[in-house]
Amino acid sequence: MLRYACLMAAQSAASENTASLTSSASASSLSSATAPSVSSSSSTPGRARAVISVVGKDRAGIIAGITAILAGSGANILDISQTILDGFFTMMAIADISHVSCSFADLADQLSNAGAKLGVDVRCQREEIFTSMERI
Repeated sequence: MLRYACLMAAQSAASENTASLTSSASASSLSSATAPSVSSSSSTPGRARAVISVVGKDRAGIIAGITAILAGSGANILDISQTILDGFFTMMAIADISHVSCSFADLADQLSNAGAKLGVDVRCQREEIFTSMERI
C-alpha cells in the first residue's frame, strides 16, 4: 500500500503531457465500459491478476502515466518493481484486475496506447498465461 501511495503522489506531480495523456485515455474509454468476468487460477481464489511490463528509453512521467491508467480503471497494484539500466527504463507490476471498469482487452489497449505516447513498450498479460506455462 505504501508503494501505491508513493506512486499516486508521483502521479499528481507528473508533467502536463502525462496529465493530458491520462485524462484523455480515461475519459475516452472508461465511461461506457463494463467490468470483465475473469476467472483466475492465481494463488488467491476469485482474484484476476495481470502482469504488466514496461520497457523503453527513460524519461520523466513513465510510472505516473502507466499507474494513472491502472488507477483510473479500478485496478489495484499489488506489487511493482522498476529500475533504470544504462538509460533504459524497465518496470514490472502485478495488478488485481478483478474490479476494473473495462474489459481486459480495453485495459491492455489503453496501457499500450499510453506507452506509445510515452515512448515505451507496455505489455499487459493475464497471470494465467504464466501459471499455465508452469503446469505444462
